[in-house]
Amino acid sequence: MNFGPGQVIDASWIVFVFYWFVSSFSAKPIERSEGSAGIARRVFTAAIGYLLLFRADDSQLGIQSERFLPRDLWVASSPPPALQSRSGRALTSAATGAPPTL
Repeated sequence: MNFGPGQVIDASWIVFVFYWFVSSFSAKPIERSEGSAGIARRVFTAAIGYLLLFRADDSQLGIQSERFLPRDLWVASSPPPALQSRSGRALTSAATGAPPTL
């Protein structure tokens, strides 16, 4: 049997949902519930985030649908190490905890 990437991802989600379902039987009951205003605020924020991330090419969003960088390959790739500044490498290594690359 030959599994593709899509089948592996689908199987991973099925295992995750099954584990979550089984684990829900041993979870403690909630101490206090969230009010309807809090739930509505979370759902509204998530919906706005969805629109901005996944519907960014929609013309109804006006200026939000405009790209500020061109859709070119150079945007996705980083510059060669000779063109990177030493301060940039130092900040990156400090933020990630990795030793600086030469």
